[in-house]
Amino acid sequence: VPVYGSGGFCSYSLERLREHMAGWAALGMRRVKMKVGRDPGQDVARVAAARQAVGPRVALMVDANGAYERKQA
Repeated sequence: VPVYGSGGFCSYSLERLREHMAGWAALGMRRVKMKVGRDPGQDVARVAAARQAVGPRVALMVDANGAYERKQA
């Protein structure tokens, strides 16, 4: 069964976000999911930090919890 590590909460600093996402990857997770949408202006930087932390071979998903309108998403 494919599984994914979930977290990367919007309240995390970029450093904590990187550590959290990298931790899932280090445990062998090939898919991770993080939260976005609390501060849309920061989401691009947060996603870039998470991508850097997990590397190119780990699927990175985001969950906005309904925070975006359709065009924003």
